[in-house]
Amino acid sequence: MSDPSELDAREALKRVAKALARTLPITLLRTSAILLVFLVLNLVFTTYIFIYAGMGSHGPGGAVLFPLAAIPFAPFFIVALILAHKQGIAQLVAAVVESQARTLAVVGGRAVAAFIQDNKAQDPKGTPRTFGRAWQSYLKTRTSLPWPVRFVLSRIFARIAITEIVDTLAAEGVSEEDFPREFMTRVIQLAAQTFLRPTWKPVLILLLVNIVWFGAIFAKVRMT
Repeated sequence: MSDPSELDAREALKRVAKALARTLPITLLRTSAILLVFLVLNLVFTTYIFIYAGMGSHGPGGAVLFPLAAIPFAPFFIVALILAHKQGIAQLVAAVVESQARTLAVVGGRAVAAFIQDNKAQDPKGTPRTFGRAWQSYLKTRTSLPWPVRFVLSRIFARIAITEIVDTLAAEGVSEEDFPREFMTRVIQLAAQTFLRPTWKPVLILLLVNIVWFGAIFAKVRMT
């Protein structure tokens, strides 16, 4: 394996793409499982309410009332959709950070160096907040970086408070020449702590609340 410091854009693309490809199947499976469970569960809950509330006793036209029975449960599927999406992204990024931390640090450091070179008036140590906003905008349009690399880096920078990192480097007196490398090294270190592989705990909590909510509605329907 070549030294990461000698990586070109094509090699970085291969490494990051391989890391994403290895994780993508399990991520899709996990996301699909979450959505399927909440979809089926809430369809069952909706059917129970539809039947016990007597909505189906209005003849053929009663079927139009089925969406009304689904209203109390629709938010749970929407939340599950959002949760599954966020956890899927986190799982993909975490996998790349775990296996390709040095690659991301090297490629990202070069991008930061190019950004500073293109924006000489943008002193990262003098105006850290302005630097942070400008850097993230620059990253989004950095077409020289392959899309998978930009995808991972942009997700990392969306979660990392880079202003604090810039402030710290400025306080330590890091030179402009060393700034890109030190900056990205610390960003990736922080990303490794931030982008942990998602757990099932939030999903199980949402599932439990969903079931309890159904129980409350079903009890109320039976009392009427």
